[in-house]
Order: sequence, then structure tokens, then C-alpha cells
Amino acid sequence: RATSGQVRSAPRARGSSDHVAIQMSRMLDVASAALRDVEFRWPELDEAAAAELCDVARAQGVHLLLAERMLAAPVQAPAMAGPPALQRRLFAALRNQLALEVVARAEISSVISALQQSGAKGTALAYTQYPHPYIRPRADTDLIVEPARAASVGAVLEGMGYIRAPLVTGDLVMYQAVYSRTDAHGVPHTIDLHWR
Repeated sequence: RATSGQVRSAPRARGSSDHVAIQMSRMLDVASAALRDVEFRWPELDEAAAAELCDVARAQGVHLLLAERMLAAPVQAPAMAGPPALQRRLFAALRNQLALEVVARAEISSVISALQQSGAKGTALAYTQYPHPYIRPRADTDLIVEPARAASVGAVLEGMGYIRAPLVTGDLVMYQAVYSRTDAHGVPHTIDLHWR
């Protein structure tokens, strides 16, 4: 269990893929233990090791879960809150994702409102697997509709400024369409429309 001691990022020898794999494995062990163990105690991390752990956690899609875990640490147990070098990186990623979630939620609300005004039934979005939707990074929003409504929903999205990506079409080939737009703040939004 990687719950005590120090983790320092060792210098990488040129062409040393074994070293990189071993270091990544150690970082994955630390991240896994932090997410799994209720009373996890973080090892000391130097700046390079904190950066490496953050990169590994981001690549695995768990960096925001780690940040959330750090925030949930009891005030009386600072060792559970994580090393400051790692906190800085993970909390910055969490703030960025939270800001994106606020913008994405507003966009999805306007999409659902436009769909309801067009006569489409409302879409239920379940946020069931995470305590907060912003700690699950995502690049798009899946929207599932009845096959008979796909064309009208696509027309509503296009009316809102979304552009359909050029994908192979045909009833037997593809049961989805990807629509994208960039809002007034420069934030890109992607709706992955599924009808099967």
C-alpha cells in the first residue's frame, strides 16, 4: 500500500521506457490507494512527482475524483488532504472543470428548452454515479431520442447554431449524429445525438 513515505520523481534516462512504466505504475498505485482507502495518508511528493501523479491521474480520468477526495478530508486530518504541490494542480483542474460545467449546464438547459418548445419531450439527465457532475470530465453531451424524432431534433439544434459533423449516413450504418457549436464565450459544445 502506497500510503506513507516519500515519492520523488527520478530523472529519466534517455530511452528508459522501463523506468517510465515503473514510475507510472507507482503513481497509479498512489492514486488507486487514495481513491480506495478511507483513511489514506498521502506520501510526501516533490514538485516533479506531484506533476507526474497529476498527469497519470488525468490520463486515467480520475484527477477530479482525487481533488474531490482531498476537499472531503477532515480539517483535523491534514495528511488526508494531500501534499500542497498536488493540491495546487488538482484544485486548478477542478476549478476549470467546474467553470466548464456551469457553462455546459446552461447550454444543455437551452437545448432542452428549445426541444420542448419544438414539441419534443423533455430529456432526463441522470447524474447518478458521481457526487457532483463537474468531477466527471466529458467532451460531449449524449442526447437520446426516438428514431422518429431524430430529424426534428437535429433541425432544432441547427436552429440554435449547431453544425452537424459530416459523418457517414444511412439507416443501417449510423444511429447517431454529432452537432457542435462555439458559444459567445468561446466555449465549444458538442451534442452527440443518438436515436437507437
